[in-house]
Amino acid sequence: MERLRFDALLDRHADGIATSAEADELAALLKANPEFRREFVERTRLEITLHDLLSTQNATARPNGNVKAGRGRKRHASLRKSPWLLPFGIAASILLAIGVYVLWVPQGMKRGQETLARVSAATNAHFSRANRIEPLANANVLVNGDLISTDNDGRVEIDYADGTRVTLESNGRMNVSLSNGAKRVRLLSGEVSASVAKQPAGQAMIIATATAQATIVGTQLRLKDRDGETRLEVTQGLVRLQRSSDGRTVDVAAGQVAVAASGRDLVTEALVKTPESPALVALGTPLLREDFENGRMEGWADGVIVPGGVEGSRYAISASSSDANASPHVDFSAVRLPLVRLPGGTRDNEWIFTVQRGLILQFSFFLEGEAGSIRVQGFDNEQHDNFGVNLEQPAVGRWTTVQLHVDAFLHNDPQRQSEPLKQGTHFRSLQFQAESPSRKPTRFLIDNVILAAPAGTDVPRN
Repeated sequence: MERLRFDALLDRHADGIATSAEADELAALLKANPEFRREFVERTRLEITLHDLLSTQNATARPNGNVKAGRGRKRHASLRKSPWLLPFGIAASILLAIGVYVLWVPQGMKRGQETLARVSAATNAHFSRANRIEPLANANVLVNGDLISTDNDGRVEIDYADGTRVTLESNGRMNVSLSNGAKRVRLLSGEVSASVAKQPAGQAMIIATATAQATIVGTQLRLKDRDGETRLEVTQGLVRLQRSSDGRTVDVAAGQVAVAASGRDLVTEALVKTPESPALVALGTPLLREDFENGRMEGWADGVIVPGGVEGSRYAISASSSDANASPHVDFSAVRLPLVRLPGGTRDNEWIFTVQRGLILQFSFFLEGEAGSIRVQGFDNEQHDNFGVNLEQPAVGRWTTVQLHVDAFLHNDPQRQSEPLKQGTHFRSLQFQAESPSRKPTRFLIDNVILAAPAGTDVPRN
């Protein structure tokens, strides 16, 4: 339908009979469709060529008065109308083409301004240019001096012409520029990762923060600016990190990490990789499933619903903490569930699941910060205490799905860990908490909580 409408509008425009509303509609189609823009330019060029040809033939034929252009063959649509309309149709075409170009150029970008990089992916992000703040959509181009920012769940990937890619993670701000042909990124806050192509001699790329700068000839790295320190992780190549306060430098090789901060030695250490998660067990019909896709927190507390989540998910739950010294956590409890979702349907049966042999608790999490573990525990109605398990060295900076065996849950009191979790008793709550001995993580998100037995296992429902 769009194609047919475009062809009809283009013919009416070329014939000089398009109304003002039709011209606006054509302009909108041209702005939205690159293929239509290309065809429009070709059609405009054809109009101009035919006009020139007709003018030449008329000038040649005028002495005899008996020669007509294109006699005996089909002429272009615009030539079927009165000849005096043609110049005005051409002028309108050119003006409309200019208007479409103006609409297509990104807001705030000056005509002829050099493109610095292109945005290959953008989620919940903005850019500031010429004192204007605009949403950063896919295919936007960046120019010298642009300021990019991401929201709590935002992310931006930008690509340079030489194949260099820079990714700004959530809650980040960075400025991009060129200096004598060399790439410059100023990380104002947050975290960037970069895959830098081999740079020309004398034009090393520099990523700078308030406390340090990294000089990059070609490598893969991750740079964080947080709490007055700059953390550099190198996975490929060699990067020189310079501390701003005293000018000291250290060369960070692949597999190493260095931190530039006041009162801390500027040295390299081995980069400890998060161990890969084991393969997930196929699960049967869930006894419990919480995916937050309805945008509500039925049964949950100490958290908020946020957009995004594990791949393919619309929402997740973000943990919170009661005070500045507490680790972020979220709680799921039968007390807060609607009666229709309780196993027994009344307040006499306040539990969310019954402990049975072989049950697996699966969930996805996203963690930012330096948490040493994730604690998952639940309160048992009959034994009147918490039982749970710690997930040590959780992955940071990416969504990860894990499975925990309920049979492995131990008593919360270390002195009573030999006391087993009894089969057939009832759990009335579950808690997910990111723990750290030094500082709390900045973000802790949970999504797709599933309780089920392995596929093919016959486990009775609650």
